[in-house]
Amino acid sequence: MVNEWDVKFTTPESIGEISYAFDNDIIYAPSAILFKSSAQQNLPNECEYPQDGGPWGVFRYSTTEFENAGYDDSAKSTAKQVGDFVYIRTYPYIESGCDLGSEVVDDLRNLDNGFKELFKSIDAI
Repeated sequence: MVNEWDVKFTTPESIGEISYAFDNDIIYAPSAILFKSSAQQNLPNECEYPQDGGPWGVFRYSTTEFENAGYDDSAKSTAKQVGDFVYIRTYPYIESGCDLGSEVVDDLRNLDNGFKELFKSIDAI
């Protein structure tokens, strides 16, 4: 649950336990949360992705902010509206994250799929 936003998520087993932190310094989103996952902490240290949170997260916009944000149709098709706000998933480009072989890339894809499921489950509290 993100009480500050009045929304909740269902956490898939594949991403383990999660926590989140607000990141309001992201210039292209008025409000954002970045997730920290116990499964993410199992990634090798050589990965470009921080193990203490992000790059998976959610941006929140008012309807007007979202309309003016300049997202393409593909991004708009994956956005979810809950109440007066629009939410969009932020995620890494998997193939550039680790140069450690296909096993790590597969782990990243599995983690990303879990975060996709988490995002799809967003709903009002």
